[in-house]
Amino acid sequence: MLTQPMLPTSPSRNLLRFLDRIDSPARELALDVGCGYGRNAVALAERGWRVICVDRDLTRLTTLQQTKILFDKINLAERIIPICAELGPDSWPFRRDQFDMVICIHVVRQDLFSYFLSSLRPGGYFYFETFGGQRGNFEALPHIGEVRQSLGGLDLHYYREKQVGPPDRESVTVKALARKP
Repeated sequence: MLTQPMLPTSPSRNLLRFLDRIDSPARELALDVGCGYGRNAVALAERGWRVICVDRDLTRLTTLQQTKILFDKINLAERIIPICAELGPDSWPFRRDQFDMVICIHVVRQDLFSYFLSSLRPGGYFYFETFGGQRGNFEALPHIGEVRQSLGGLDLHYYREKQVGPPDRESVTVKALARKP
């Protein structure tokens, strides 16, 4: 029996809210870091973006690839390019000024911020959103002010930190939209 591939869940509400404000005239190429099943990539593709979706989990990318087949009827499949890779400082595969937008949702990799921003074209947007601070996962979240400092030199269009976990840990959830000058 042939099973239907799992469709992506709903995209980030905050990302959708900001997509309407992004005034990038090119709106050509976006990078979705840690794309998972592609929920945010699909939302971008529906708005005309071509999206390179990177995840280290081949199972998720395979599901995304199967889901793309369903999108052929509405021409989304050609806009979504999945790549299986473990991104790191020693394995950054993208060139400078390649993307009009970089999104990083629920993947906290501040060690890669300089690479994200290097691969972002002037005038391009960077959207970052951490996961929530439930149970003990606050330990993997950034500390107060860290993300803002990492985004120094960018024009912040939106920035919100919310402290989570024990106060002495200074862990925060973050939602940020910035533009490279």
